[in-house]
Parts: sequence; C-alpha cells; structure tokens
Amino acid sequence: MIGSARAGRDTDNGAPSPRNPAPRSPAPRDTRERILDVAQAAVLEKGFAGTSTAEIIAAMGITKSGFFHHFADKGELAHALLERHLAEEELLFGNLFAHIAS
Repeated sequence: MIGSARAGRDTDNGAPSPRNPAPRSPAPRDTRERILDVAQAAVLEKGFAGTSTAEIIAAMGITKSGFFHHFADKGELAHALLERHLAEEELLFGNLFAHIAS
C-alpha cells in the first residue's frame, strides 16, 4: 500500500510499532495524586463515610488492583488525604508568616 493513507503503519490493525508507539500510561505518582484528587472531591461533597473506594475506582477508570497498588485500604487513603491537607496548610501558613515577618 505504498502511497496510501495507511503507508505510515506497520500493521493493518493499528497495533503499536516503532512508528506508531502505544500511548504512555500516567506515571504511578501521577495516578496516586489523581486518586487523591478524586477522593478529596468526593469526601468534600459526601463525607468520608459516604465515599466508597468502588466509587473512586469507577471515577478514575482504573481497576481495583490499580487502586490497591497505591493504598492498602480506605484507612490508608484517609491518612494520605490528611497528610496532603496538612502539607498544604503548612505551606499556606508558612508563606503567610513569612510575608508578615518581612
């Protein structure tokens, strides 16, 4: 099929090849952060008890094993959300106090 619209592909099925690489998956750190983003939004909307891991998994479009690769259980997710919140607060107040001191 030289000269046709398909000339750039190595196969007729569109499978990844050196000229047509597969799209990259997000890095694990990015996936973890996205899970935290989705979980945070759900928790702020419905509370922690009203948010299920199944809901987060569905919203993320990942598998259960993909979720549990990053968090052993819902309790570990809660701990990570709290750590992230405290880090953001520390940064906010640190900047505020630095501004006041200057």
